Amino acid sequence: MNNRKDTTRRDDITNVRALAIFLVVLGHSIVLYSSAWGYYPTEQKSILLDNLKFLINGIQMPLFFSLSGFCFLWSWNRSSDFINQVIKKAQRLIIPYIMIGICWLFPIRMLVKYPYYNGLTVPHIIFKSILLGEDNGHLWFLPTLFFITAATSCIFQILEKSPLTSFKVPIVFGASIYLYHFGIPSANRYINLAEANAIWFALGLTIHYLEANKWFESYKRRKSISIVLILLFLVNLLKQVVPPIASTALTCMALASIYCVIPQKANLLTEKISKNSMGIYLFHSPLVYISFTYWPNIAPMAMAAINLIGFGSVAYMLTNLIRATNMGWIIGETPKAPHDKK
Repeated sequence: MNNRKDTTRRDDITNVRALAIFLVVLGHSIVLYSSAWGYYPTEQKSILLDNLKFLINGIQMPLFFSLSGFCFLWSWNRSSDFINQVIKKAQRLIIPYIMIGICWLFPIRMLVKYPYYNGLTVPHIIFKSILLGEDNGHLWFLPTLFFITAATSCIFQILEKSPLTSFKVPIVFGASIYLYHFGIPSANRYINLAEANAIWFALGLTIHYLEANKWFESYKRRKSISIVLILLFLVNLLKQVVPPIASTALTCMALASIYCVIPQKANLLTEKISKNSMGIYLFHSPLVYISFTYWPNIAPMAMAAINLIGFGSVAYMLTNLIRATNMGWIIGETPKAPHDKK
C-alpha cells in the first residue's frame, strides 16, 4: 500500500473488499461439493471444488473480519464515542440481520422446503433458528461483528483519555489473541463466535494502525515475501505442516500479505462489487438453496456458474433496487439526503 491520505475511499481497500465478497460468494456457490458440509445430497462429486471450498474457508471470514477492523479506525476517528458507535453498528448490522433473516432467508427456505425446518413451528424457526442463531446460514457474521465492534469501542472509550491511549490497538490485539486461544465460555453463541474471530478484526485494526510505521512501510515493499507467505498459508491449510499456534501466526501473516500485494488501483468492476458488497452478501446465500433443491445433480461447473454468475447478478440487482427505492436501511445503509446524488 502506498502512502495515501487517510480517507474511507481508498482503491486498495476497495479491492480487498471486492476480493473478500468474491471469495464468500464463490464459497457459497460451491459448498454443495464440500465434504465438510453435507446439508444437501448430490450424486455429483468434485475434488477440485471440494479442495477449493476448503481453501476459501480458511481465508474468507478472516479476511472479512480484518477488513472490518481496518475500517473501524476510520469510523472511530469520525466519532470517538461508544454509544454512537453502538447505535451506528446496530443500524449497519443488526437491522439487516433481522430484516434479511425474516423477510428473505426464512421465506426462501420455506419455499424450497428446507429439510432442517421439518417439525419446527414458525415461531421456533424465526426466533430460535434465525434470530438466536441455531441455523441462520450466513447471517451469523452480522451479530458476531456487532459484538466485536462494540467490545472494541468500549475498550477504546475506556482508554481514550488514559495514559494508555497510544496503546489502544496493541491492547485490543493482545486481548484478541488471548480470547482466540483460551476463550471465555458463554451461553451466547455469538459471544463465543466473537471471541473466536476477534483476532482477525484486531489484525485489520493493527494493519491500519501500523501503516505509518517505518517497519511496516519497509515490509510492504517486499512483495515477493508476501506472496510466499500466502502460498505457505495455502499449503498449510491442505497439509497441516505446522502446529496450531504457528498456523494462527501464518494466517495472520498471510492476511497482512494480502493487503500488501492487492492492486493499488481499483477498476470499474471492483468498485461496483465493493460498493454493493453488503447487499450481495445478504441476498446471495439464500438463493443457492433453490439450485441445491431443484438441480442438485447437474454438472458441478454448471452449478457453480448458476450460483456465482446467475444468483450473484440477482443479488447485485436486488441491492441496487433496494437502494433506488430509498430502502437502503434494510441492508444497513444510511439514507442519503434528497439532493445527494452520489
